[in-house]
Amino acid sequence: MEQTRQGHTAGPWTVGNSDNGRCCVWLAGNTEPHFGMGPDALWIDCNTEENANLVAAAPELLEALEIALKSVRSDDVSNAPMPEAYARLALGWIRAKFEDKAAAAIAKAKGESA
Repeated sequence: MEQTRQGHTAGPWTVGNSDNGRCCVWLAGNTEPHFGMGPDALWIDCNTEENANLVAAAPELLEALEIALKSVRSDDVSNAPMPEAYARLALGWIRAKFEDKAAAAIAKAKGESA
């Protein structure tokens, strides 16, 4: 299975059923039953469809959050649909509400400390 630069299995991850009928997430586009866990496992047992949906979205959520955090930290307001002074105020507010939580969530997803 292909690994990303972060070390997790590359997407797409999709919701499906394991060979025993349990709701699961198929990793890296696989759809064939495979027993076992660990680095060679092709699916993750999730117990419920709601858990499976959240787990399947993880690679895309991580990527989107990394892009958003990079944008917030960039100080670039040149494309903002408002005067620069207002855009800078809005960016400061977003940073205060978002930056620490986003950085902590990214670190957790990567197995790092924030």
